[in-house]
Amino acid sequence: IEQAMKVIQWQGIPAACQPMPSVPAAAPQKGNIIVERLRTPYFRFEELSVVGTLDCLLDTHSFHALFLEKGLVRIKAGSMLMDVKPGTTILMPDCLKKYEMANLDTTGASKLLRISLP
Repeated sequence: IEQAMKVIQWQGIPAACQPMPSVPAAAPQKGNIIVERLRTPYFRFEELSVVGTLDCLLDTHSFHALFLEKGLVRIKAGSMLMDVKPGTTILMPDCLKKYEMANLDTTGASKLLRISLP
């Protein structure tokens, strides 16, 4: 991700559409980290580092597209459970209202990318 952000030609792009500084965008529970990397009028791009469990809320205006970069997570939405391996992309529709991610990687935090509408 860092390499991709470096090679994008940002010249001439309005400041509001350029990458955000790498600072936490929220204060998630239990040591998890969420960093908003990019926000445009069309989408929001976040990096997630999940060390425990993370409750995720969906509103009626957006989906979450998740990509597991590193680690192993279990996603629970209602009665559905899914173990997700690196390289997997999942679309969480807004009708779910909420879901939970739990890190199953015993070697450290799991790293995910999340895209949603702003």
